[in-house]
Amino acid sequence: MMEKEKADKFTQGYLCALSNIYHGHGGGVIIDEALRAAGIKNIDPMSVDEFDREMLIKFQDEGCT
Repeated sequence: MMEKEKADKFTQGYLCALSNIYHGHGGGVIIDEALRAAGIKNIDPMSVDEFDREMLIKFQDEGCT
């Protein structure tokens, strides 16, 4: 099993922006694609804000769509 990476400041902000879209409009292909493009699959959920963690865990487990 690969060890998860701690999110840097840019990644935290990127996740925050996508999380706001996710919570405001629901999941979708565009969010999945944006997360995939940024390589978010290996980010430790505990290294991001609690509000953003829900979306990140869902994406890592099954995708947001």
